[in-house]
Amino acid sequence: PRDADIIFVHSGSVYTNLPVVMEQNQQILGEGVIHPIAVANLPNARARPFDPLGTIPLPTATGGTVLPILQNTLGDAVTLADGSTFAGFNINTTTGNGIVANGVNGSTVRDVTISGVTAGNGLNFTNNTGTFRIENLNISGVTDDTTVFDGGSSTVNWFGGTINSTVGHSVLIQDQSGGVINLADDNGTN
Repeated sequence: PRDADIIFVHSGSVYTNLPVVMEQNQQILGEGVIHPIAVANLPNARARPFDPLGTIPLPTATGGTVLPILQNTLGDAVTLADGSTFAGFNINTTTGNGIVANGVNGSTVRDVTISGVTAGNGLNFTNNTGTFRIENLNISGVTDDTTVFDGGSSTVNWFGGTINSTVGHSVLIQDQSGGVINLADDNGTN
């Protein structure tokens, strides 16, 4: 969308106790992985002269491969918003949820590792709608339920990653009024 900001965070950056609260259609992207950015009218010789749904990779700034880190966050580390994208980060040690979405209409999370959640869930989705895309999300070291989908009617498509749980449920799905939770490419242990 035209009214969306892209915030690009350099490889190797470390942020201590800096909760991230996203805005509608915002993309917060950590350097160290490839970020496809949607581009209107991108030339595509295979399909047609101009592909309205094409993407290009976001160029890197430093060439670094170490993902930025959010660490020692008091409360929820990341709060998603409608149509937001959060990608390319490590979340280490938070006293709330690693990533939370409450009443959100669709969002994307990819290339994220969450570890050391001491008083919450790794991923907590509550009363959401729309479509969520989760790619390469790895969660471990959570002292409550690792992944929670509670209420709402969202469709969640999960592509790759691991859910490692030693306490609580690996995945808890409850009170959904519709939608689909598709964990097709997940590798979970409890």
